[in-house]
Amino acid sequence: MIGYCQVECVTKAAVMQYTDINGKVVEIVEKGRKSLRRETIPTGPPKVARTAVYASIGSRVILQCPHKDARTLAIRWQNGSILIDELTINIETKGRVYVDFNNQLVIKAAWKYDRNTYSCWVNLLRIASMKLYVAAPLDLSIMSITSAICLIMFAMMVIYMAVNLFNISQSKALKKVYRGEPKKPKAPAGGLPTAKLGILGALKGK
Repeated sequence: MIGYCQVECVTKAAVMQYTDINGKVVEIVEKGRKSLRRETIPTGPPKVARTAVYASIGSRVILQCPHKDARTLAIRWQNGSILIDELTINIETKGRVYVDFNNQLVIKAAWKYDRNTYSCWVNLLRIASMKLYVAAPLDLSIMSITSAICLIMFAMMVIYMAVNLFNISQSKALKKVYRGEPKKPKAPAGGLPTAKLGILGALKGK
């Protein structure tokens, strides 16, 4: 014997309803899905501030950690992946590199091999990363020579343009003079000019 269910079969997936304190339904979640109101949305790690610092050899460099409480918290500095120990770095560099009372990394006179990526950390969390570039200072003597050469070339170009403009104006003036000269009279068609005919007639009369 075959029996039949008299209750209507469920064709839709079960849902969960979330209500507020007044009993109003604020969210309906289907089976197998998570509620955005009840579940904590995962967040990624905080963004790391990245900056580039440019310095010349022998100049003073101060790297500051951008954390709002950097002066009071225990800031840890790293050179690449190497931890910077405040006491050790001060002794090894004879005071050239040290961490001051404001937790700033100070380089009194930057050297070429100081180029690297420095980072500051708070409670094992990296706050900022700074790429330090150190280059040789500009040679002012070379710059002065280059500037003098540029000025000479510019002056020569100006003189060349002035001479060309003068020549063009002179040629235009000469063309106007040539065009203004009176033209010689042409002989009448079929004979000599009238003046010459008069002379010939006088000679014949003699």
